[in-house]
Amino acid sequence: MQHGAGTAVEAIYEAAASPQAWPRALGLIAALAGASAGTLLFGASTEEIAPLATFGDGELNAALAAATVGAALISRLGDGATGVLVSNKMPLAPYRGEGDDPLVALGASGKVGEALAVGLLREEGVVAALWLFRRLGERFDHPDLDAIRELIPHLSRAMLVHLRVERAERRAAEAGDAFDRVALGAVLVDGAARPILANRAAKRIAAQNDGFVIASDGLHGRTAADTGMLHAAVASVARRSAGTGLGLRLPRTSSSRPYEVMVVPIGRGRKWQARQRATAVVFISDSGPSLLNPAQLLRDLYGLTSAETHLALLLLSGQGMPEAAKTLSVSRNTAHSQLASIFRKTDTTSQAELVRVLVCGPCAVRVPSGSSDAYPPVEAGP
Repeated sequence: MQHGAGTAVEAIYEAAASPQAWPRALGLIAALAGASAGTLLFGASTEEIAPLATFGDGELNAALAAATVGAALISRLGDGATGVLVSNKMPLAPYRGEGDDPLVALGASGKVGEALAVGLLREEGVVAALWLFRRLGERFDHPDLDAIRELIPHLSRAMLVHLRVERAERRAAEAGDAFDRVALGAVLVDGAARPILANRAAKRIAAQNDGFVIASDGLHGRTAADTGMLHAAVASVARRSAGTGLGLRLPRTSSSRPYEVMVVPIGRGRKWQARQRATAVVFISDSGPSLLNPAQLLRDLYGLTSAETHLALLLLSGQGMPEAAKTLSVSRNTAHSQLASIFRKTDTTSQAELVRVLVCGPCAVRVPSGSSDAYPPVEAGP
């Protein structure tokens, strides 16, 4: 392998894990083939194709970066096998003006004379391709073709790695978003109770500085004894000696009731080689005003009226029917009639079952907004 090719291969694999390095890799690839312009395309369909990198002068670069050009380039390759070089003269057809095939327009610009293309990846609807261009009157000769052929296996493997990295990052982002919507505070920790990932609810609880702290050296309680109790629970769970998990009450600095904490193991049956791995998740419940008001969600999910929603939330807060009826300023008969309607709409038959359904359902989910944790208040009504 030539020195230039070796440098390009190194750049290709670097870019597979660090997408911001693709422009440099494409520049080295283009230089090996003597190309004046090029684009490396990647996407899930012709409508979503986007260049990982483009190469060429300013005007040509802008043209190659256009989504319509990327879609046309991918379409031009058809459904052929990957790894096969295709060479085309430019333009590929007479240019008929605005609205014509953007690839034809590119050839008609006079800036490129011959195109070289190779499909690099076709997996589960995802495609990737390399297109290189030479100036008008120039051709890709055999040494140029040989240089690209030598890089094709590396480019194909790098595209597969890029795809897997992108999918892993997307899944991590989606999981993080879901994690943030859990009403309970949740912190992924290692065996020493050092935080790896904390959701929004946990960060908000810690920000109150009321007996629960998320620090780089580990989770902390109000006192050294509280911290030791929390760390001991995490260590026990990490050693798999705590069964399905441990529960504890963590005192607050204020006079409020203690935090309720559950430490549960994760990753059972899977051995991770990374040093700082998540071995447990610490759930912490703040029964104060920081929990969301799921009134609108109750109405959306079950079709409850405003009055029924108020009654359901009062029962969820621990009130009995007589107390709830008094709070709502309605007769007991009216309250029981509303409760019967709630049972019917939620497919429940008792107050205990209703509370269980609500606790396991909307009360465990936050709104997707990053600026507010509460649903709009429920207006009074029938």
